[in-house]
Amino acid sequence: MSLIVARRMLLVVLPGLLAGRAGRLAGQGGEAVSAAVAKFVRSQRLPKPQTPRLLLAVRDERVEIFSVSYGEPQDCMVGCFYSWLSGLRFAGKIGWMDCDRSDHSRFDHPITCFDVDSTDRYLFTADLLARLDHLEEPGSYWLAHSAFRPMLVRDPDTPVAVLERFAREIYTVAPDQFMERLLFENRRVQRSAAILTLLASPPDSLARFYGGARAQAAQLLCDELGDSLARDTTTPASTLLLIAEMLHRPYLRQALVRLLLANPRARHDLAILTHLATVGVLEDRYEYLRAQARPLLLAELDGPGREDLAAILAPRSYAIITGTLDRLVFDREVQRNRKAMTVIANLPGSWFTYEAYKKLYELGWRRQ
Repeated sequence: MSLIVARRMLLVVLPGLLAGRAGRLAGQGGEAVSAAVAKFVRSQRLPKPQTPRLLLAVRDERVEIFSVSYGEPQDCMVGCFYSWLSGLRFAGKIGWMDCDRSDHSRFDHPITCFDVDSTDRYLFTADLLARLDHLEEPGSYWLAHSAFRPMLVRDPDTPVAVLERFAREIYTVAPDQFMERLLFENRRVQRSAAILTLLASPPDSLARFYGGARAQAAQLLCDELGDSLARDTTTPASTLLLIAEMLHRPYLRQALVRLLLANPRARHDLAILTHLATVGVLEDRYEYLRAQARPLLLAELDGPGREDLAAILAPRSYAIITGTLDRLVFDREVQRNRKAMTVIANLPGSWFTYEAYKKLYELGWRRQ
């Protein structure tokens, strides 16, 4: 069973297990919800609603988080549970957190989702997130990570800084492909180079969970933002590298390659240049682009960064490594550069290292 399917099943079953049985998510000290919340719940016409339960109240900030169980009892062989909704009251607004305005399958009538506004500053603070994360309630993790955070990510008015915080979170806690999907659906995320760079750079330990996210983020960076980012001399090298990695797809954007070749950061980055020197490696018509990149690559190989070549090439595909080293080993200018040939000769064993060793031998023999 995939993680996404398992998570969806958990989102359906867990709230009921937590809220439907006696005493579950009973709130802080059994406090009652406000009259405004009680009135709101009645107005939603939920089937067989139970008494709303207060989960968190921050009086100074006018925050009230609550839950309601409703509907027929389910799975009573192991102890009944019910359908469940969590809601938020803040600054005069009330609505459900765990609802999607585009999903009309849950009820036969519309319900009120909480409408986040960019001025709802307290909702974006670390203080409120910390309170939710440390609620002394069973199911507090679900409330914080599967109701409150998704509500903010779904809303188009949530600030980019908050979305970036959540993008960082999905690589520091348990793998969360649900939040990953929601982030990619947010238009602000799709236009943010910083967030896309984060999503495209999962740690090695989580790469197997987020391979699709990395490819999707890199594709958005290249296809939607690539030209503007390549023109910008302040774009981080890590972002430019992600764009360069996408140049090896079947269709080559020559204009983007030219922009990268003109970018000062790309021109002096060994990792990026190994891509630019091998674009369209099987097609002669792109040789003019590769020819512009090779002298830049050679200059970096002649500098202190050359020791990083092995680490740069390690995760690359064999075809790309072949394209890079093939042209380096047999390029006459490279052949006359002992430092560059030494770097290649010291790479993990292959016929390229043999060719480099041969050339080093020839260079040494000629100097005698």
